[in-house]
Amino acid sequence: VFLEKLEEAVGDRFAVYGKVHLSDIFSPRAYTRAAMDRITVRHVGFVLCNKMDRSFACGIELDESSRSLHEARDEFLDRVFESDMLPLLRFKVRSSYDSGDIRARIFGILNISEPPAGPAATAPTAAARVTEITVVPAAAEEPGIPLPDVSHDTSSATPAEAPAEHEIPKAPEKRLCPKCSSEMTRRKAASGPQAGKLYWVCKNYKECKTAIPVG
Repeated sequence: VFLEKLEEAVGDRFAVYGKVHLSDIFSPRAYTRAAMDRITVRHVGFVLCNKMDRSFACGIELDESSRSLHEARDEFLDRVFESDMLPLLRFKVRSSYDSGDIRARIFGILNISEPPAGPAATAPTAAARVTEITVVPAAAEEPGIPLPDVSHDTSSATPAEAPAEHEIPKAPEKRLCPKCSSEMTRRKAASGPQAGKLYWVCKNYKECKTAIPVG
């Protein structure tokens, strides 16, 4: 449980290693033979290393509620880290942990300041969006078809109206005919009982006769 929360808390900045032998961290030349004999058989619960260069950043130990049973071992571990002036952080063993608290304690002991949160990004307004509609020549008028006369969708911008510099054109919406798989274009009925309504019209309308209401 702790390892999962530890990686969640600082995995963006540090690589996490578990049960690292002290001899992999401390040089034997700095200690007596007796001390080095103890170092070679001991390990630290977790080690954080900087992701950029894999340099040592911090040691972490989990303390059980009955720490008095391991007091001598813990004191030796503390002295070894203090002698090399390396940070060692201790956490109590618990059933659950908060990744935010873990991150705050680690960044505190390492004197790392979190950058201030930037301003929230705002969604573009409707005025900053331009909708383009692909238009093809109107299909021939056929008896019984609800599009006796079709015209361009006047809701789109006219060619003479160039978008403002800050406006980003939106890619045309595409749709395929469910009957013949030809490309369809969006058009508006200009007359008849369906006048003013938008339809998806098959480019192969003369043979396909497919027109689907938009929406």
